[in-house]
Amino acid sequence: MSLNELYQKLEQDVQDDVAMFLEFGEEYFTLEELELMYTRWEIDFKRTDKWRGRYIIMCTSSLFLIPLACLMVVMGYVSYLPIFIICFPLMFLIGAIGFLVLYLKHGRLAYQEGIGRRLKYAIRNKRIKQGLSKDSSL
Repeated sequence: MSLNELYQKLEQDVQDDVAMFLEFGEEYFTLEELELMYTRWEIDFKRTDKWRGRYIIMCTSSLFLIPLACLMVVMGYVSYLPIFIICFPLMFLIGAIGFLVLYLKHGRLAYQEGIGRRLKYAIRNKRIKQGLSKDSSL
């Protein structure tokens, strides 16, 4: 089993646990399972948030190629214009498609944050029920 296959299986297991948690609630999970699920969720959230940011930067920075291409033409560097004509739509499409794929795979950012809040709340409730914490914050 390769590292990629192992990573994909782990990711599917995390998604299944989260789906079970969202469907059935916290009663079916131990405190350790909830904490592990939250840790995995947090790692996944940070990764997807980083990629979202990269795709947004790529899309917005591609828009600066248009005025830059105009400036190059005004300065007399017309031979570089095809590079800008090819790079603008390419960069924009890569950024937009990447952002769309993340959206389709993980949902809206607010949805992901909501899952994290529910997991934190469930962990806090489990700790209070087990007498591990009287503090209402995590």
